[in-house]
Amino acid sequence: MLIYLLCLVCLASGQAKARYDWRLSKECAPTNGALHDFKIRNVTEDSEIDFRILTSGKLTLLVNVATYCEYTSQYLELNELQAKYGPSGFQIVAFPCNQFNKEEPGVKGEIVNGVTHVRPGKGYVPNFPITRKVDVNGKDQHSIYTFLKAACPVSPQSLFAKREQLNYDHLHVNDIRWNFEKFLVSPSGAPLRRYHSSIKPNQLEGDIEQFLLFSNFK
Repeated sequence: MLIYLLCLVCLASGQAKARYDWRLSKECAPTNGALHDFKIRNVTEDSEIDFRILTSGKLTLLVNVATYCEYTSQYLELNELQAKYGPSGFQIVAFPCNQFNKEEPGVKGEIVNGVTHVRPGKGYVPNFPITRKVDVNGKDQHSIYTFLKAACPVSPQSLFAKREQLNYDHLHVNDIRWNFEKFLVSPSGAPLRRYHSSIKPNQLEGDIEQFLLFSNFK
């Protein structure tokens, strides 16, 4: 608990350096479990991503993604973040999802081909893991997102999209609102902060640097 609270203090101290409207992010609360408790198949479903192996001891950014979204260009900045901070103990994981305007229609290799050749295209290759396609809301939501939303129940985006753009039933106040919403998770596996879809990855550098600095000197 002490380490968790110190992490939040560290993030709060980075507010002045943050390059986004601070109101577009929400603080998380302590919850049972940890990110390291989960496993999931990769995007082509031919191997398993074990979060205990991949993210234990690392500051982690989780993002629900879609190939045909207005925010798909964020893939490029996600690569930049991973390259810049990966050597310092930072890891990104992306979760394809088709629940928002059906903007991730493909599966397995179709998703890979989409980001490589269509959007962002131009031979783009992610330098971070992409999971199999999942639901992030509704009755079939993946347990990772049940965990994340339990710790971070307040959405940084108050309004939902139009009902016809939401490809699931039974809306809940803690639902993910759109593609490219982000969660920052501590090296111990505790969710720290939830970010609005419109916040670009490079706008998170202040938060990332503050936390990594804390991690190095704790």
